[in-house]
Amino acid sequence: VRDPIERTFSSYQMEKGDGLIDFDFSYMKQIITSKDSLDLNYYRKFIGLSLYSEKLKIIYQFFDKKNVHIFTFEDFKADPNRVCEQIFKIIGVQTGAIDTKKVHNKKQIIRSKKVARALNYLKNENNLLKRSLKSVLPYKTFLNLADAVKALNYSSKKTGNEQIDDETK
Repeated sequence: VRDPIERTFSSYQMEKGDGLIDFDFSYMKQIITSKDSLDLNYYRKFIGLSLYSEKLKIIYQFFDKKNVHIFTFEDFKADPNRVCEQIFKIIGVQTGAIDTKKVHNKKQIIRSKKVARALNYLKNENNLLKRSLKSVLPYKTFLNLADAVKALNYSSKKTGNEQIDDETK
């Protein structure tokens, strides 16, 4: 699990970075109380996914608490190898060297919101172009191609270090 506010903010930054939203994080205050259907979608996406206690209640309906192990993002970030070793031990798999240096979901600035939206549309499984490419390309090649096309829309500028103001927290 991750600090719920930090998880919400990270998700917000990713969506904003992909050009899918264009509002300030302070708008989350309105999303929490809104009855608007678009805001309800944002609530589920940003806030609902951060309500871990609700998710744990569901998990505990199916699994005994002694069989549920919770790790914090902060612990993982501080020592990913140690956390991975603990997980491997719990599930009974052999441990080994893990590349924890690779950065996933790197925060980047997009060049064009329109291009970003088009690329996100292409992610849709119902998209004819995506289905066609997946049918003729090996899966790994398809993923590499998708990453390369997406990277073309990233700026070389450093991302802003947007912070959450205390009032919004």
